[in-house]
Amino acid sequence: NCSLTISGTEDQPATFTQNYALSSGGALKWTQNQPQISSSNVHFTHNQASYGYNVAATTSKILPIASNTALTAGSTNPQIVPFPTQTTAPTNTTTPLSLKSGSPLPTDLYFAIVDIYGQVITNENTSEAAIFTAQKHQKNITILDSNRLSTNGIFNFKSTKLITTPGKHIQLAIKLTNSDNPPPPTTLSIFISHCEIGEILTDQNACFRCGDEVGDENATARVRRKYTLTAGGDECLECPENALCWGG
Repeated sequence: NCSLTISGTEDQPATFTQNYALSSGGALKWTQNQPQISSSNVHFTHNQASYGYNVAATTSKILPIASNTALTAGSTNPQIVPFPTQTTAPTNTTTPLSLKSGSPLPTDLYFAIVDIYGQVITNENTSEAAIFTAQKHQKNITILDSNRLSTNGIFNFKSTKLITTPGKHIQLAIKLTNSDNPPPPTTLSIFISHCEIGEILTDQNACFRCGDEVGDENATARVRRKYTLTAGGDECLECPENALCWGG
């Protein structure tokens, strides 16, 4: 039942100023019992640390974020806590992602390790995370390259690929795998879109663009490429004699 309350008065405010920590929690760090910090008459100024320049805490959740650009701005979110925090994670991504079977996850989709105050734990470089299917009844889903090590509190699964039947809605779970007390898994909704015209569906349930087997899609050399005029068929057609087929 140990507890700590930090408060002050108008005449004698509680002040944490010009403190420094090499790793985390320039003024205060807690790992088990959360201190109660008064929303008034408690001031944090000019404190420094690699993570949590005022207050640092333990991992609370993993949040999907749209990009890592906002993570370097030292932004604050005073609506979350009564004291300034650094590197606040942007809003959670809630709209289902549309992805083709066999394609990697978007390169601008990141996952942040976040504490209870919404701060990204930017000095975390040893956490491991993996992507799983969130529901056991989801069948015939292959996830390739699904494990990651954190870099400055961030995971990027940009080369992770999902292979499953097009037109399916699936739920993925991202969770820490090397923590004794991991936060609840974070779920991510994915819609596996259908193949487009010019693509076939391979035996591995991946959409493949006809003609790509000849080399760089942007090559200027006029080569005869295979093609298809349907979407999601099972065969690429040979380019007719005296014709130019640019693929697709």
